Amino acid sequence: MPPASVGAREHPPASPAPPASSPAAAPPPARLLVGAAGVASLGILPTAGAGAALRAMYAPRSTVLVGLEASFEAGGSVRIGAIGVGDIGFQLFSAGARVGLPVLHSDRFELIPTLGARGGLLHTSPTGFPVVKNETRATMLAGAGVLVRARLGQHLFAEALPEVEAVLVRDRLRIRDGDKLYHVFRASPFEARLSLGLGYEFP
Repeated sequence: MPPASVGAREHPPASPAPPASSPAAAPPPARLLVGAAGVASLGILPTAGAGAALRAMYAPRSTVLVGLEASFEAGGSVRIGAIGVGDIGFQLFSAGARVGLPVLHSDRFELIPTLGARGGLLHTSPTGFPVVKNETRATMLAGAGVLVRARLGQHLFAEALPEVEAVLVRDRLRIRDGDKLYHVFRASPFEARLSLGLGYEFP
């Protein structure tokens, strides 16, 4: 007679099924922003500068915006009366790149801190004086700002961009009167700049 069965063989409990993995978050859509603005500046020209700027920024399916800008500013003219009658006019042509990261974004309002650098050509137009160096000289600036955007329509925005830039290349402007050499102007170490204009964001 076979021995009585002590008990059924015990099986270990089945391990719980792993939780279903949540789908990866979809990347943000690509964004393309363009804008045109009036520009006012103080520090890079001998008087307050005024001009215009064109800007484009793009986010390739990420939150970081990269952009390009071109601008023109004129600073009026400086009269050199101590050594005769004459004026020197100043104009700045510049182009640069910037990156921005939105920190506040809503349906009506957006704040985008930016970092940027630009190179420029400072052109002088003397009348009555020989300029010691070439009339066009290079400069370079770098700094930070905050792009403020307020929605006006479905894709239209009012934009303001206050900035502070360090002037990395500061050339001296001199004029010569006979054997005498006169210092006329050197850019400040820092420039304050404000752009006000309109922007369009492509759908």
